[in-house]
Amino acid sequence: MNMPYGNYGGSPQNLAYRQGAGSYQLPDGTWQPAQIMTFDGNRLVVKDDPAAKRKLTASGVRQLEILRDTFLVVNKLPGKLVATNEPDFVQSLFNRQGVRLLVRYPNGYGHPSYFLSRPNVPLALLPSSKAGFKKELLTIVQGCPALVAQLENDTLGQEDLVQILQEYVECQRRAKAATK
Repeated sequence: MNMPYGNYGGSPQNLAYRQGAGSYQLPDGTWQPAQIMTFDGNRLVVKDDPAAKRKLTASGVRQLEILRDTFLVVNKLPGKLVATNEPDFVQSLFNRQGVRLLVRYPNGYGHPSYFLSRPNVPLALLPSSKAGFKKELLTIVQGCPALVAQLENDTLGQEDLVQILQEYVECQRRAKAATK
């Protein structure tokens, strides 16, 4: 399965833009449903009441679900190219067994930045260069020989990151089951 909404490091476009029904979580933890929402990567506009549009930034929301996508608010993303003191919206692309892939679309437009967290490993910015990405992923999947071979042979690459993570989680699950 390829990465949704464009390739890893793909061409500039507003990949975060969504419009439709969904819900959003306020900082106090309460969820608010909405029939008409527009999200551009930086701001959520709720238009259920035409007389009183509600405009929310990352500081006014914990997370939002629009259509079939989930966007979270994260403070202090790692990596000097994306580091900011302001909270940012990131899209959750993958979340299984403690392995989570997040993507940040800078200012709604531009090349996305991908972040990976794993159990007992802090959130990390994945390299955008092909060589850097391959080196990082080979380190991560080193206990999964089939994945190592596919990455070394360039059978799987940056655009296959979700598939790589699915196979990695399954490999980890099998290894854990074998030790029981």
